[in-house]
Amino acid sequence: MLSAVKEHVGKLEESMKDTKESDNTLEESIKDLRKKKLTEKNDALDAMMMALKEETMATTMALSIRIEELEG
Repeated sequence: MLSAVKEHVGKLEESMKDTKESDNTLEESIKDLRKKKLTEKNDALDAMMMALKEETMATTMALSIRIEELEG
């Protein structure tokens, strides 16, 4: 009887170890996925910021030219 209990305890301990390893693997996968999504969003924001900067520069140049035309 005692040996059967010890055997079950051993199996449970092994199962708990496997579960912890699976949990750690899942946690790492979730972290990697979050990092990937955040990186993609950051890259998209960077691209939008660059486009806005270029548009702002073009508008500023156009306004400067128009001001010069009106003053001259």
